[in-house]
Amino acid sequence: MRVLSLFALPLFIVACNGDDTDDTNDTGSGTDGTEVEGTSVTGSDVAFYSYDTTACSDADTVLRGEADTEDGHWSAARITPSQDMSLEQVRIHLFHDPLDTLLDCEATLPTSVHVYVTSDSAPPADSAPDLVLSVPTAEVNETERVIILPADLELSAGDNVFVAIQVISTSTSATCLRTCPESGGSRNFWSNADARPYSWSAFSDIGLTDTTQFFSIHGTAN
Repeated sequence: MRVLSLFALPLFIVACNGDDTDDTNDTGSGTDGTEVEGTSVTGSDVAFYSYDTTACSDADTVLRGEADTEDGHWSAARITPSQDMSLEQVRIHLFHDPLDTLLDCEATLPTSVHVYVTSDSAPPADSAPDLVLSVPTAEVNETERVIILPADLELSAGDNVFVAIQVISTSTSATCLRTCPESGGSRNFWSNADARPYSWSAFSDIGLTDTTQFFSIHGTAN
């Protein structure tokens, strides 16, 4: 593994070998807001991604917060659907390797996801989220977490949907996010706080221009 320390914001980026990203249902390719699964026909299944599903076919980096000083901070990605849809699922990819004492990544730690829908290009600093969701537990070797919404959320084409996960970062365990060295830093954000008001920084503003997270939204075309 290769570890880089970023001084503007103490995040770790760790290169890891292998590919355990499950994109078996993905078709085509696209970046922020490009439809890559399903069709635009009303009633069909659609999905939109925070990352390019072709360029990021291999998840070869991991992001976690600095132990203790960034415990509970939030990491977010912007996804912009290109058509009206009923949002039914949010998916994220985590990393699990608790035997690595440098990272202490545990994909089974209880944590939460917030979803914001806005016209702004960055997550809100002091607004309540539109959705508060719990990340389900799963087998440790299953890095993808599928979060089923309790009720559909109606989205319009062009809405900026921010998916944010709270990152546990202690000296003994951490929530680690699967990332890709793809030029998506301007649509990924770090909260710099564990509670509102947040002071969101785009990854591209803190030296992480070529880092994007594996977040996606899934639902039905309207």
